[in-house]
Amino acid sequence: MHRLGLLVAVQATVAAASLVVEIVAGRMLAPYVGMSLYTWTSVIAVVLAGFSAGHWVGGRLAEWTPDKALKANGWAMLAAALTTAGAVFVLRALSGPVITLIPNPVGAIVMLTALVFFLPSFFAGIPAPILSMIAVHHHPDRRGRALGAMFAAGAWGAILGTLAAGFVFISWFGSTWTLVIVAAVYLALGLQSLIAAGGIKAARAGGLAAVIPLALGGAALTLPDPCSTESNYFCIRVIETTVDPTAPSRLMVLDHLAHGGADRNDARAMLTPHAMMLDGLARLRMEDADNWSAFFIGGGSYSVPRAWHALAIPAHSDSGRN
Repeated sequence: MHRLGLLVAVQATVAAASLVVEIVAGRMLAPYVGMSLYTWTSVIAVVLAGFSAGHWVGGRLAEWTPDKALKANGWAMLAAALTTAGAVFVLRALSGPVITLIPNPVGAIVMLTALVFFLPSFFAGIPAPILSMIAVHHHPDRRGRALGAMFAAGAWGAILGTLAAGFVFISWFGSTWTLVIVAAVYLALGLQSLIAAGGIKAARAGGLAAVIPLALGGAALTLPDPCSTESNYFCIRVIETTVDPTAPSRLMVLDHLAHGGADRNDARAMLTPHAMMLDGLARLRMEDADNWSAFFIGGGSYSVPRAWHALAIPAHSDSGRN
């Protein structure tokens, strides 16, 4: 694992995977604390803090002999896989206590983010100085170019990871599957480093250790998804709010805020203040018009068009999808 091209590829892959986790962090936190400026500020700050601490530790490890440092890199990657796969469980276990015990919303967001995503970022930050030192050590005739290539690989990997998370992984696989995929990538990179550093014996020990993150990842996939649907924009949940079993009703929640409600039996019922306002203001204007048409951008819970249809209001309704 001393060839510059391979070191560059590994560095880019680690950087990409770590940025995928950063983007997923915002989506995973949304059902508990919302998707806001505070959430993203906390995610970015915590992830960067993890990277910084990991780089510092990795720099100390990079002073070891190349094989010993590479072995340490392998174990760091296995630890990254473990903490990444376990993030789903940590978030669900600690979200309630943290939000309850810390009354300040910003403090709760920062603390929850740190408890869940600092360690995955910390272990993902360790490889960069180790791999860079190995690249320089084994290419003394082009040390500057080797170091520049490693830095560039980290930057390009981060860009590709960000794009992949936002446009591919979360949209196609969802948050939990994405974390499991990243954990599997970390496992593969960790085993590769152990094999390169210590051969079959080190690989055997790493393979035994890899059982734990593999089991965690598999268990995470069996957990009930907090989202009824994970769209490109929100974690969408449909919650049964029925008090009277003869009048079943549901609430639509985007991330952690209620955006609409519907009575299954009585489409005329407006269950939220903003739905009452939209319905009332529109119908006031209808009184002065012979022909009325309405265009709904999106639909939400479709409370208003359902009510108009039930009331046989002579208005042409059309909807657009955002």
